[in-house]
Amino acid sequence: IVIGPLDVTVSTENEMITSVDFFIDTVYKATDTTPPYIWNWNERGSGKTTILAVANDDAGNHYSSKMSVYKFL
Repeated sequence: IVIGPLDVTVSTENEMITSVDFFIDTVYKATDTTPPYIWNWNERGSGKTTILAVANDDAGNHYSSKMSVYKFL
């Protein structure tokens, strides 16, 4: 359960990662190109949502991780 803004952070030991894209319920929100990869989710929430992070490396590969949360305010 999340109330208010949240820093979504992705850390990796894979040195080939060049960027991380952040999505909320499949809607693109931001890209960070500097580790640790952080996006501040400060939009209002209204219940259950899914956070998706997609890491991209310099070889064109993509790695993803997602988490369901309940966000309010």
